[in-house]
Amino acid sequence: MGAGHFLIFLLAAGTVQGAKESLEIIPINGNVELNTQAYFLCKVRGGGEATLTWTDPDGNEIEEDSEPYRVKVIDELSKGLEMTLTRPDQGGIFKCDGEFESGKTATHQIEIHVIQRPTFVKTMDLVKEVHEGQKVEFSCLVKGIPPPTIRWIFGNQDVKNIKERQILVENGRLLIEDTQFSDAGVYVCEATIEERNEVAFANFTLNVQFAPK
Repeated sequence: MGAGHFLIFLLAAGTVQGAKESLEIIPINGNVELNTQAYFLCKVRGGGEATLTWTDPDGNEIEEDSEPYRVKVIDELSKGLEMTLTRPDQGGIFKCDGEFESGKTATHQIEIHVIQRPTFVKTMDLVKEVHEGQKVEFSCLVKGIPPPTIRWIFGNQDVKNIKERQILVENGRLLIEDTQFSDAGVYVCEATIEERNEVAFANFTLNVQFAPK
């Protein structure tokens, strides 16, 4: 072996032995869907084998049989964290601590946010039929974390911009006091969580009949 090859070997060995003790958590996005199992992996980036420990937002060590968080041992370089969250307040900052054979330690953390996509309640009354001149009301029942913003659309425009008709919109409710034949058609409830660019739609149909004589 020549001198050049020997020098390369020494440099490579020095790189491995001198790696700084550090951890990483995968994935880095801490959004967890409500009532859906999520999985995070804490793994050693440098420093050799380590004893890894996950702790919850209250500082308690998470065990294999803990609820709603539980750890899953992989090997000496990684440790998983599983969770199925049923409440918005179950998120927070989770830490992975590593104690290395060298005696040094490292910590990495991730902030978990419990989220829910805009979801419509299945019991909504989607089709209504009234006589001309009667009052009609639709209720758009939608849930999400954070709460979605609701907008009503009729004839490809926001009902708030329809000046020729008196249509009241408040807290997901759409109210027409004195229905006319021109009010018949499909009203779209648009539910949006802007910060995640999530949008859902529900169609409500209004049929207007002649007033009885």
